[in-house]
Amino acid sequence: MQESSRAGLAAARFFKGCHPDCVRRFEFRCYLGRGAYGEVGAAIDLQTKELVAIKKVSHCFNNLTEAKRLLRELRILRHLDDPHVIKIRGLLRPVSLETFQDLWIVMDYVDLDMRKLIVSPQTITLQHVQWIVRQTLAALAHIHAAHVLHRDLKPANVLLNGSCDVKICDFGLSRVVNESGVFDPPEPADPNVRLSPDALQPVMITRQLTSHVVTRWYRAPELILMQRYTAAIDVWSVGCIMAELLTMLPESKCKPHERSALFPGSSCFPLSPSGEDMQLSAPYDQLSTIVRVIGTSQGDLSWVENEELREYLRSMPPVERTPLIGLYPGASEEAVDLLECMLAFNPAERCTVQQALDHPFFHAMPERVCGSKPSIPRTSDFEERDLTPAELRQLISDEISCYQRYEVEMQRRPSLISDGRGPALVGIAPAVPVRTPGARVTESDESAKTTEATMGKARSSANPLASPRPAVGVGESAGSHAKRARSRAPAATSAPAGDEAEADGEGGGASSSLRKRSRR
Repeated sequence: MQESSRAGLAAARFFKGCHPDCVRRFEFRCYLGRGAYGEVGAAIDLQTKELVAIKKVSHCFNNLTEAKRLLRELRILRHLDDPHVIKIRGLLRPVSLETFQDLWIVMDYVDLDMRKLIVSPQTITLQHVQWIVRQTLAALAHIHAAHVLHRDLKPANVLLNGSCDVKICDFGLSRVVNESGVFDPPEPADPNVRLSPDALQPVMITRQLTSHVVTRWYRAPELILMQRYTAAIDVWSVGCIMAELLTMLPESKCKPHERSALFPGSSCFPLSPSGEDMQLSAPYDQLSTIVRVIGTSQGDLSWVENEELREYLRSMPPVERTPLIGLYPGASEEAVDLLECMLAFNPAERCTVQQALDHPFFHAMPERVCGSKPSIPRTSDFEERDLTPAELRQLISDEISCYQRYEVEMQRRPSLISDGRGPALVGIAPAVPVRTPGARVTESDESAKTTEATMGKARSSANPLASPRPAVGVGESAGSHAKRARSRAPAATSAPAGDEAEADGEGGGASSSLRKRSRR
């Protein structure tokens, strides 16, 4: 009784400020994570009988930049409908739409993110790489069809469950593309690191975007060089993600702590802030890190609009391309060829998403599941102007109403599920024990904290795929998932346990797309 009472208090605290009609729909289980942004809890949706993640964003309007990112993500995800894009199932109505400070976001529950998989002792097969990369590209095709650039693709923003199903998340830095499909370059992270103002002015300026675009290690050369950019930046990021997955092949013989990004630069300033001569800001500057792998560019540099930058690139000491097959001995020739296509230095020579999907690396795979044709989100009502807290509150309040109508509409449509024929990662266990909805909740707040701490440790240093119990997939009951998982293709293999691994600081929670933004 005492434990049940404590669990009830935890649920009451989590849902404080939420409308009672919304609270009654969910059976709160435990906390999954906490941070400056708020907290994430696991709950059973008593209407659908499914396990969901609920993100509580606390004090939404204290930071207007973060509030706008939240609004942007809500708006964009409402228009996307693909089995490999995280889905917001609804926004819980607060008691007062005029004065609310907190927001509850109901979304798919997913077991873990790719970052935590990579730093685990787990090994995978080339078949896993095929399935994960193709699903990521398929999701990206849907996102780009909606005229959206993700702009922050990295392993921590690719979620996975035990069925090898991918969900791309975290659209807070995304942008809706203008008609030309070209964005102006971002401002340098350091205002002192720039050429003359005239030299950096792009042609056909439409509007200036925020300075943060893509975590450094996954940032395309055109962003480092502050050029105008297109959807090709997302393709480059997928190439970087694929390269990290290849380090998990047994042939690579990489211990968890030895697996790293292909381009782990220590800074991303293209030029030194001092002196007239162009110099790299550090020996491990991101651009030089890229060049050491793919070699110096001998081709057309006309896409670099600034003459000084073009001359700088031409003056770099010649560097031969590093054979990627040597870096990833378990990769096939087709895998290496696809990697090279996605990591072309010149964005015009980089393959498109569709060209990547049509690559021979995927030819032996069954037909993929496609999402419905997306609608194009409109964000100009808030992207191009400064907003007050009251205006942001009204816009987010409008989103709450839109999601209520959207939820009713989605209940009438057939569910989009992932292909279901991929190689299983059968060792992933649900973080939250699955019980019959309506059963007495016995976790106390203290045990919930223990669960949270255990989850974090287990998924970073132990093997997150080691449990024999199959995971609960997105949109499935425990029984239906177990039945489907038993008919799956081969499971991932496990490396010897005991290798501790630390993430690079970019990892995120496993169950939410609207997690705390990592410090980049």
